[in-house]
Amino acid sequence: MAPSSKLLQASVAREKTVVPRTIDFVPASSSALKKAEDPDGNDGPVPTHYLYPREKLANLFNPPPPRSVGRGLKNVGNTCFFNSVIQVLVHTVPLQNYLLSNEHASSCKVQSNGGFCALCILARHVQTALESNRSPVHPKQMLQRIKEFGGRNMRL
Repeated sequence: MAPSSKLLQASVAREKTVVPRTIDFVPASSSALKKAEDPDGNDGPVPTHYLYPREKLANLFNPPPPRSVGRGLKNVGNTCFFNSVIQVLVHTVPLQNYLLSNEHASSCKVQSNGGFCALCILARHVQTALESNRSPVHPKQMLQRIKEFGGRNMRL
């Protein structure tokens, strides 16, 4: 018998002798559970500032009317993972509804001052991607600025 097969048999024999350790379940005491609950029954202090008005937030979760899947993204270099993330963002219903409402673009101070706003570019991409045109979208506007977000290893 070859030395490598003896070594393999020895390691298999050792594995068979290992007995799995059992872990006993100990339920938490009821006093520990009560500490986690708020005694007043509320959710804690009221925030002083909301990122988005609570009244409008519920509307963003309404599903959009049925439509075609939209356009895909052109793979340029090694951008397939980037494209996957963009596709997820495009098809996230609350974000999609917010960007299609044009609410951000109409009030964006960064874009109006000539700066770079990733959300404005994403909003334009969402509008383009959901068109009925079947040709893939080239995400060049986003890719041109990706290095500002740490995409130094991306070949374009």
